[in-house]
Amino acid sequence: MRRRPATSSLKTILLEAEGINDPGHNADQIFRRFHRHFPRECPSADLATRLGSEYTKLVVVRHPFDRLVSAYVDKIRTTHPVIKAARKIYEDGFNNTGPNGTLTFSEFVDFILMQPVEKWDQHWAPFTALCRPCSMR
Repeated sequence: MRRRPATSSLKTILLEAEGINDPGHNADQIFRRFHRHFPRECPSADLATRLGSEYTKLVVVRHPFDRLVSAYVDKIRTTHPVIKAARKIYEDGFNNTGPNGTLTFSEFVDFILMQPVEKWDQHWAPFTALCRPCSMR
């Protein structure tokens, strides 16, 4: 499982808020303890009981440019299956790649902008296309 920046810190804070004062000393311990205490699949009735009538929703999002650069580094500079197809389409259409046959960052951005936003991969789509925080009550 790939860890994202600050998730260990946030999970430690949430565990401590639940009274668990020693969530662990490394990311793996923290993640195991967190997912034991907060199972991913929680029935709605249990969730409503645990949350009570008053709670605060929090969405933590990386800056869009950080997400785009991260996607380029993680997906283009690797052999990610989604990108293999995208790289092939791009190279067939433009026959213009950077060193070692990979897309440059500029070409990657051009490729993304050629597609409608609805077809963008989740790794570089705007966060509002993945989650609609303004529609939550």
